[in-house]
This record gives sequence, structure tokens and C-alpha cells, in this order.
Amino acid sequence: VQCAKLCALNRGPCGRAPSETAMAGSTRQRKGGSGPPKRTQKQQAPAALSATTQVASVTAGVLLVAVAAYFVLRAQPPAPTRASSSGAAGRKGVSADADAPCPCSMEKWQPPPPESVKYEMTGGRVTDDCDFDTIDAEVSQAEFDRLYWNNRPVRIRNGTRNWPAAAKWSKQALSDTGNGSALWYMTSDYHASARSIGTELSDQRGRQSIKDFLCHDICHVPAKEADGVKYIFDRETWRETGMNGLYSDIVFPEYIMSHFSAPDWHVRVAAYWLMGGFGSGANLHVHTHAFNGAVRGRKRWFLFNQSMPPAWKGNPPGFEHDMLKWYREYYPSTSERVIQCMQEEGDLLYVPMGWWHGTLNLGEGVAISGQFVRRATDLVNEVMSEHKAGNLDSAIEKAKFLAVNHADELESDVYCSISIMLGSMLLEAGRFNEARKLSKILIKSKGPLQYLNWDDKCVVAGREIKARAKQKVNADGVPTKQTD
Repeated sequence: VQCAKLCALNRGPCGRAPSETAMAGSTRQRKGGSGPPKRTQKQQAPAALSATTQVASVTAGVLLVAVAAYFVLRAQPPAPTRASSSGAAGRKGVSADADAPCPCSMEKWQPPPPESVKYEMTGGRVTDDCDFDTIDAEVSQAEFDRLYWNNRPVRIRNGTRNWPAAAKWSKQALSDTGNGSALWYMTSDYHASARSIGTELSDQRGRQSIKDFLCHDICHVPAKEADGVKYIFDRETWRETGMNGLYSDIVFPEYIMSHFSAPDWHVRVAAYWLMGGFGSGANLHVHTHAFNGAVRGRKRWFLFNQSMPPAWKGNPPGFEHDMLKWYREYYPSTSERVIQCMQEEGDLLYVPMGWWHGTLNLGEGVAISGQFVRRATDLVNEVMSEHKAGNLDSAIEKAKFLAVNHADELESDVYCSISIMLGSMLLEAGRFNEARKLSKILIKSKGPLQYLNWDDKCVVAGREIKARAKQKVNADGVPTKQTD
């Protein structure tokens, strides 16, 4: 399974035991590794079956196992490191005295501390405090789809003002509602994608009640970036507690929800509970389409689109560090490429799939982030089952549903794997015209997303699929009767 995961993430060769370093999922490999080997002149000969096709087109099962493992392992929740419902007020999980007076004010949300001034954004490219468009919450569906969906981020003013949460979520109300609810927090040295980069969780994750967090942690001002600033970053656990009633205080934007396709593609909208004080936030990370609504507080956003310098190998420099450290050490060298925006209380931000982003809270606040949960893993398993059972046409249709109907919601390495697998099955079925059409997509567009560096492999495989379709042979070079 680990080898399959490495193959799907383009970290190591399939069919070969990964090294101990690879098995550990090191940060160094996640930041680029050595990359795919260059092809020799002999491998470029038309009659030769390249390593790409041997792995991806011939051994179809391996590719699908790799893709399935990729989704399954990404979806695994982090193992709990502690389960104290009473909380942990110290920076690294030291329990608070429940009877001690609250060092943080519980009367109202406090304004940003003086230290936050130097982290303010000024001189934006579109407005003084934002590098991209700001629109009104009354945006039409047609305008949103034409300009922003799966294209570029946008700040939506007053996007959460009509949420019941805007009027109801005082500190005391949240404390009373979530008193007995243990939510997941992370410290600033825990990466939002820790499971992907192999970070040890240890003391970087824990559980704490909202009351305890508001009382002891939200007002903490870090002395330095390694101070372990706490941030409630809860992936839906809050909905399994006494806080579930707060879910009705959220209004998902209709112009985003119109793209929710259930039950064939999406399962649900995951609602993340985000709460913290100055210096907290999420490290630079990347995922599917998402929105973030600020109910209280303000934060600064840092984003990178998919057009990164090749030397970055798909990852922004310093992405594995907390945002305070990143801002001080990496922001100066990336400021020409980073795209920024200030999110004020009441603002809602939409971030398209494939855009790296990180946030830095400038004061106390609470926000809700929404993401569509896909059925990709289930569909990949169905393709595997149908192909193994000999139901080739059914397997092809399910693979087309992924690679064609929902290409805009597949990571580029997954898109590439599924497309190469589809091409292999089309050759196997003698559907050469369809295989040629697919090969053109792989060769020309290189997939809808580019941030995981599978472009060259897609192009090479596309050319080989095209050549074999012209020869009317399958991936093994065996002549196949044309059926389309």
C-alpha cells in the first residue's frame, strides 16, 4: 500500500520496494524528490514500450490500486494523541486548572493586539488590501461561474452577514454550547497536510473544549514563531458533539452549492471549525474547491496559483513551516509571486482547487470552511472491481465519468493515472478512435491541474496510446479487433 501511495504521489517507482526514506514519507521527498528519470534515446523509439506505459497502461490494476491508495490514505484522520475533554491550556498540551480564573476576556471578542500591525497588508494589486477581485454577496450565478469557479479566487463582502452565526456567536454563547465538547486543535508547528508530508503528530495535535480554549488560549500572543500557537482546526468532530446545533447557524453560498452534485459525485459538504488568536492559522497547503467564511475576526491570506517556477517542484518554498516563521523567512523571497488578501469580519473567500493557500490570524476570531467531499475513492474501487470481473465496458464508463465528467475536481496526478488507465482499457476493448481522442487530451492539455508535476508522464503516455491506437494493438502490442 505504501508503494502504491508513493507511485500515485510520484515519489518513487512502482513495483519496486521503496527505500526507508520513502517509506517514512519524508518532508524532503514531498518537496520534490529527484523527480521522474529522463528517457534515453532507445526508450523514445516508437516500437518500444516505455516504462510509463509498462507501469501505467499495461499493468492497469497497479495504477488503480495506486489511485485508490492515494485517496484512501489522504482521507485517513490523524490518530488522536490525547483525548482530554478538559482541554490543554499550555502551549504543548499542559492541562489547565478548570477552577482558575480566565486570563482571556470572555465578555467580547478582543481587537487585534499591537503586535499584529506589522503583519497588515497594504498596496494590493486590485485594492489596497487585496490582490484579487472583491464582489458583493448578491453576485449572480452566471457571473460567479464565468469569472471565478475553478478559475481564480474572489473575496465576497458581507458573505457571512446573513448567517445566524453573525448575530449569535458571542464568546459566552460558544463557551456555553461547547463546554463539554472536545474539539481538535493544532499548534503552529503542525502542518495542515501533515499526513502527506510525513510529519510526526506527537504534541502538535490534541483535543480541548471550546470553553477551555476561549478561557486560556485564544488571547495568547506568541513571543516567537516556534511558540506553539494553538489553533482550533476541527474536521467535523464538532458536529458529532453538543455543538451540532450550531450547524444551522451557517448558510452555505448558493452560487457555490450549485456545483454540489450528489449522490453520484459528492457525498457531503465538510464544515471545518476554525478558531484562534493572533499568530495562529493554517500552513500553506492545497486541496479541492473551498470557501472560508469569517464570522468573527480578521486574517491575512497568502496564495499561490499553479504557475510556479520549475525549481519549486510544485511546492511553495517553506510550505512546511508555520505561517509566522514562513512570513519572516520566506515571504521576502516570494512576495513577487504570492497573491494576498485581507479577510475582514463578514467576508467570505472562495479558493479554487489547486491553489496553495495559508492564513495568518491577526487577532481573535472564528470561521467556518467548507469543502466538497468527493466519491472518488469509491468510484476508483468500482472501476477496479468491474475490470477485474471482466466487465470492460462498465469499467470504461466509470473511468470516463472520473476523467471526463469531473476532470476539474481531480488532482493532476490522479487525473493522469485515471486517463492512462482509461486509454489502456480502450485499447484493450478495440475502441481505437476513442483512445486517439483521449491521447490528444493527454498530449495537449496535460490535464486540468499542474501542481504535482505529472505533465511529462501524461504527454509520454498519450503519445504511446496514440501510436498503439494507430497500430490497432493493445498496450501489450497484441493486435485487437476494432469495435468502435
